[in-house]
Amino acid sequence: MKPKLKYDFKEDRSLWITLSGLIDAQTMERLTYADHEDERSVTAKYAIADLREADMREVTHRQIRHVAALDIGASRTNPHLRVAFVAADPVAVECCQYYISICTRLKIPWELAMFEHVEEALGWCRQVRSVG
Repeated sequence: MKPKLKYDFKEDRSLWITLSGLIDAQTMERLTYADHEDERSVTAKYAIADLREADMREVTHRQIRHVAALDIGASRTNPHLRVAFVAADPVAVECCQYYISICTRLKIPWELAMFEHVEEALGWCRQVRSVG
């Protein structure tokens, strides 16, 4: 199935990303650059990446590291972003977990988490943060 990318900012300053079909390097890069080039991403409160319909078997660790490296810059302009990944497929879950581990190593300050259901992800994203 051909890859599809839906990228939508909502009035509450949330970003909703939906990936479906067979995801390849071009789709990953298109998503990353779409986010970085959109000025609204600087003020986004949270992002939900819905990967429930995505086939991620062609995504490599190298591509994931590349996306994380590009996100270093984005994290400097919006360090308080929360990103929730929604996936159930084992390959998609592994890709997200690997991305989260790379972001941690790169000291990207975003709060990142995995969920199986959009409702759980949305609840987590909307939680009031403790000031520390």
